[in-house]
Amino acid sequence: MNVKRLLKLADGLEKVPKEVFDYDRWVSITSKLSSPKKTTFDCGFKGCAIGWAPVFFPKSGFKIVNFVPYYKGETDVDAIQDFFDITYEEVYDLFVFPHSYKNEVPHTTPKMVARAIRKFVKEHD
Repeated sequence: MNVKRLLKLADGLEKVPKEVFDYDRWVSITSKLSSPKKTTFDCGFKGCAIGWAPVFFPKSGFKIVNFVPYYKGETDVDAIQDFFDITYEEVYDLFVFPHSYKNEVPHTTPKMVARAIRKFVKEHD
């Protein structure tokens, strides 16, 4: 598990306004962009924790390509798994199925996800 990256994502999510956060998909279909282009939150992009991750890791190679996570030749869940060095199941628990958020996808906020990431790190470190 890459604790440093997970905690950096959690820190970054604390700054994401809930109006530009969409836990339902990597990148919202209503987003004006398929990937965030700036480090500001008024660029027309809307996405989930993974959708916003390239903003917090701009030189890492982790990015969103055609609305899908990409890292070192891997895409989708495999890219997330490799980037954060977590298992397939852990990717799903943290970023795909909102078990930690009581199945309240439309009401899930970036701060809720940040707390869940920190809790996960604390429990597994």
